[in-house]
Amino acid sequence: MPLEHDRPAPLDEPTTELVRETVGLVRELVRAEIALAKEELGREAAALKVSVAAWAVALASVGFGVAMVLVATGVALGWLATLILGVALIVAGGVAAAVGRARAPRTPMAETRRRLAVDERLVRLKEGSV
Repeated sequence: MPLEHDRPAPLDEPTTELVRETVGLVRELVRAEIALAKEELGREAAALKVSVAAWAVALASVGFGVAMVLVATGVALGWLATLILGVALIVAGGVAAAVGRARAPRTPMAETRRRLAVDERLVRLKEGSV
């Protein structure tokens, strides 16, 4: 048989329950943020792969284009065809560079940073109201 002084005071029960509920919500929030961060990181890694490939094509194309233009200046016969091919490769390299630049993430993990800032504001609001 429990003694009278062993039972928590009536005000302690809601506080204990609130702390338990808050800890559970924080755990759930942390798990959700980790899952969302992993998902965002995967998307950004895929975009970065495309960007790196495009940059590689750009560098190779521009390199070959410059080489072709240089060869065209030294070739007496058929110089116009070689010059046109060289310019076309340089243009292709420029397009690939533009694609690579456009596909590169501007601010890494932007969604996660935004969500964490919102979460921080909400926690601070809760701390101020408790």
